[in-house]
Amino acid sequence: SLLTSATANDTFPGLPRPRSRVVIAVAPDRATFRRWTGPSAPEWGSAVAFPESGRIVMQGRSAGSDAGNPIEVLRHELAHLALRWHVGHRAPLWFEEGYAAVAAWEWDRLDALRLNWQLARGERMNLEDVDRALRGARGDAETGYALSATAVLLLQRWGGERGLEPLLAN
Repeated sequence: SLLTSATANDTFPGLPRPRSRVVIAVAPDRATFRRWTGPSAPEWGSAVAFPESGRIVMQGRSAGSDAGNPIEVLRHELAHLALRWHVGHRAPLWFEEGYAAVAAWEWDRLDALRLNWQLARGERMNLEDVDRALRGARGDAETGYALSATAVLLLQRWGGERGLEPLLAN
């Protein structure tokens, strides 16, 4: 069902349809997931994309924690691959994560903004702060994902009918 969903929805906002082969590995348990993804993956992560090798490692449901909706998770990681392959290099973390969240239709990520004490107190976060939040603990990362998705949605709206296409072309 993951492959059926992935092939049915293999377009990404502002990008041409990806044509490269992808290997998807589903780890049977948390220890295997950690071994396959390495030490740089966040402890709370449920999947990791490796653009250089065209590989995605996902956490299986038996891995012990909430791995999220597997179709959303896969689409998020496929968006990372599509973006990196098109741009040819790493984009800022806030844009990569925001783009992947938008491409995966992860609208529930925006729920993290409903009651966020940092924002309610009027604290300002710049894009470097968002990058730090994305690398932080789960709660901070959830806020970072929501803010990065919001930023990408704003950029998409500014692009008018062409959305993100002009930005990604440059």
